[in-house]
Amino acid sequence: MNLTHLFTSPILTRVHILLAVCAMALGLFQFLSKKGTGQHKNLGWVWVCLMAGVGISAVFLPERVQGTLPLTLLLTLWIAIGLPMAIIAIKRGNILLHRAFMMGLYIGGLAIAAAFTLTPGRLLYKVLIGG
Repeated sequence: MNLTHLFTSPILTRVHILLAVCAMALGLFQFLSKKGTGQHKNLGWVWVCLMAGVGISAVFLPERVQGTLPLTLLLTLWIAIGLPMAIIAIKRGNILLHRAFMMGLYIGGLAIAAAFTLTPGRLLYKVLIGG
């Protein structure tokens, strides 16, 4: 593990990574906790804000690895569409659709995106694996 790459990266990159890590941790907590409680709703709004931050910051990230821009834009578009749809679904009482969007955002917007950050040439590859 080489944290030098992380600490010397641009501030926006560090903010993006922090938002994503927080969203991953909170999202996992939300999936494992009781649904429909005040805590679930409040933390859900925190998660929505974290995910919005992840999506917005992704657009402005200075690092670009050849061939990853279309994927980044697709994931950002998914966040931009999925978050409002999840909110609309729960406001209308459609719990199943809300759950589907939230799980899709977690899996697509975070887990799959995180897997791509571990490809050679990417910052987290350099930090966690070496290079």
